[in-house]
Amino acid sequence: GIPAAKRKTFDWKFGISEFLNYVTLRCWPITIIASIVTVLSRIRNKVKVVLSINQLIFYLFFFIALFTAILGLGNEGGGKNVLMPIAAFAGIIFPISLHIMLRNVKKQFAQILIYSLIFIQFILLFSNPYKFARNIPSAKDEVSQKEFLDSVRALPGDVWVPYHGFMPSTIGKATFAELRAYGDVLLMNDEVAHQLRHDLDSNLSAHRFTFIFDDTLHTFPGYVLKYTILNPHKAQVWVDTVMYVYVPQIN
Repeated sequence: GIPAAKRKTFDWKFGISEFLNYVTLRCWPITIIASIVTVLSRIRNKVKVVLSINQLIFYLFFFIALFTAILGLGNEGGGKNVLMPIAAFAGIIFPISLHIMLRNVKKQFAQILIYSLIFIQFILLFSNPYKFARNIPSAKDEVSQKEFLDSVRALPGDVWVPYHGFMPSTIGKATFAELRAYGDVLLMNDEVAHQLRHDLDSNLSAHRFTFIFDDTLHTFPGYVLKYTILNPHKAQVWVDTVMYVYVPQIN
């Protein structure tokens, strides 16, 4: 039921625009440049391309990865993690492209250009110019996570951490719905969806959760905010994320 419901919200244009935004402008511009120059160098040198069965299979899976990335980004709730197959292929295609380029060119300037591309690509790995969050936690990150979990452990009653459902379970508290999965169920707009919505409304109106943590300000649906209020004085930092704290709104 969920895939059928999500299909109704799928947007090809949004998927393609997000794909171009991440892949061409933010993640792999150097790899794309190297691939284009490789193709142009082969055309210029009139290199006859004969692909083996293994190469055909490789490029087949590459185009499948492209298609699934666009499909994922155009999907309701699709995130950057759908680009992981493309990331894997980029890591393979980049050195292949450079190898072909070096084999097809003899001019010193072209070789300097190619080695410059390699150098720039490695610099990008270290400099992180796009300010993407680093996914490998440092020792400082681990300390801040422990401090955050210790502060949550000390809170009375039930807490809801919608985008990090595993957290409460690690400190002995009950775990509740992950908000993205909750939204997927609501898309079905059937009896199950209505029951889930009713359950959440009932829990919120009864002030079941003493605290709700959200890592992006004002992303809660309107019907959640109906029962809660942002407590700006209780914002806590966890790793590189500010966790905003919502408390029951007592009328």
